[in-house]
Amino acid sequence: KSEKKIDDLVIAQGDDDSAWEKSVRVRWSKSEAALKTTSMSPEAELLAHCARLEIDPDRAERIHMLAGSSLNWTQLLALAQRHALIPLLFFQLNRVASEQVPADQLKQLRDRSQSNAALNVLLTGEMVRLLKLFERNQIPAVPYKGPAIGVGIYGNSALRQFADLDILVPDTAVWRATELLIKLGYQAHFTIPARKQSSFIRLGYVRLFKHDAEGTTVELHWRLAPRFFGASFDTRALWKSSRRIKLQGASVRVPVVEDLILMLCIHGAKDCWEKLEWVCGLAELIRSEPEVDWDQLLEHAKKIRCSTILYLGLV
Repeated sequence: KSEKKIDDLVIAQGDDDSAWEKSVRVRWSKSEAALKTTSMSPEAELLAHCARLEIDPDRAERIHMLAGSSLNWTQLLALAQRHALIPLLFFQLNRVASEQVPADQLKQLRDRSQSNAALNVLLTGEMVRLLKLFERNQIPAVPYKGPAIGVGIYGNSALRQFADLDILVPDTAVWRATELLIKLGYQAHFTIPARKQSSFIRLGYVRLFKHDAEGTTVELHWRLAPRFFGASFDTRALWKSSRRIKLQGASVRVPVVEDLILMLCIHGAKDCWEKLEWVCGLAELIRSEPEVDWDQLLEHAKKIRCSTILYLGLV
């Protein structure tokens, strides 16, 4: 039974890309149809205006006007949740137009934002624990998305909405990292027979782990996307060029800004840029880092055949 599962998984991730391609076509066709048949609702417009750290006076005035109009607040909150923007929506409405928002809706936003912040503290602590564990065992590892990236982009992980931890390791370290995670009480989503392990690494790009007691999900990546995407980061080079930041008092490695921009573009393209927070995060990263070496970034994207993916993300 386990072998059949891994056979199915390997096929889904590598040998037959049709299922993934079909899902992409469906998502893009739905988005294209929506763009052709509908204009932006006031709820969507308000969310888009709030999806940033800095608000200029004209935008603040528009937010103030929209917040005081006859909004469908249930729809707005559902849209914000769908696009992982609950924290930023509350942050901006509370700062710019708190008196225009119905008290019960502002309270609901505050409660959900505070719950997100509390969860982020727990997830950040677990991320630090895992990164330190991997470092002690000579496994090069960098966080991919999640709390460390939230601090780098927004200056405060509480402003980013996430539910799992993504860590990138070399493909040669996946099974050692797996053993360490299992010793901590994590369970792998699939059991991989020994004779299938090399095929799984060659054809796949991520392995999921769940800690039932803590409710934490870890995604252990050795690639950023399925192999047919063509994006092939040298994970060891990524780790060597990484920089250190402080996270809950610990020193952890994160990608340099040029690598992170490309990583976020690949991630967004892989999933059709279906969350507005991904666009917001990339924009805020670029705004916060005026010294980006664009020549080096463009050369790297060209080298790993991701120039178009990069341009799409930047546009």
